[in-house]
Amino acid sequence: MERNPQEVMENPSGIMLPEVQKLDEKIGKAGLINQVEYGNEQQQSDQFQIRNEIGTVQTSEAAQLDGKLDQVFGYADRSRINVKGFEQSGVMSNDDVHSYLNNNLPPEHISGERITEINYPNQYHGDNDSATLGVCSTDTTTGISRIEIFNQTSDGSKNLDDMQWTITHEVGHNVYWNLSPEQCGNWSSLSASSRPDEFVSTYARTSGTEDFAESYAAYVRDPELLQDASQGKFNFMRNFVFSGRQYA
Repeated sequence: MERNPQEVMENPSGIMLPEVQKLDEKIGKAGLINQVEYGNEQQQSDQFQIRNEIGTVQTSEAAQLDGKLDQVFGYADRSRINVKGFEQSGVMSNDDVHSYLNNNLPPEHISGERITEINYPNQYHGDNDSATLGVCSTDTTTGISRIEIFNQTSDGSKNLDDMQWTITHEVGHNVYWNLSPEQCGNWSSLSASSRPDEFVSTYARTSGTEDFAESYAAYVRDPELLQDASQGKFNFMRNFVFSGRQYA
């Protein structure tokens, strides 16, 4: 079953905490910047500064402000990733992929400046024993990626959940390359010290980066799976990758 972002607590309609009210006022001012063309350096600077501040306020009100910021900057219509070829899949259309990304992943993770293209070439890569379901080709200097999603099975079976998991997994690879060196080091240590039962899948055990991408996909699509496997990895995703945003 598809899981969507959901607040852990309902937003009370009463008084805002002072620090949250301060953020609300700042976002209101930032809305004026939206009158200039998207891509303005000042606008980008302000939007990321606000998002970083929101990430430090772990309240349901702050989560509501996070959504408000999405509206202020029109993120839902501006991922600008070139999605192509999915009409051939028989599972998702190009528009379906755009909708999935916009409705399920943080806007900063699907910026067109970070992922330029997600392509479905209608090919199967593998044999009966193993297969490559997707590839995220990343320029490690710029952190910019191009993603390819392949046929999920050799016999052409069509499973929406499998394809959405693979797409999320590959976006997770780009997110990893855009972590700070300190965060990458902390994740590597966490992954390397994990017991066999502290991985969400057998594939996650193959490397620290695959562990990250699988944990990223699990955090979005099956958070209980990740939390049951490793509270430490769940906390890392929540605190350092998703800025407090939780899924259910």
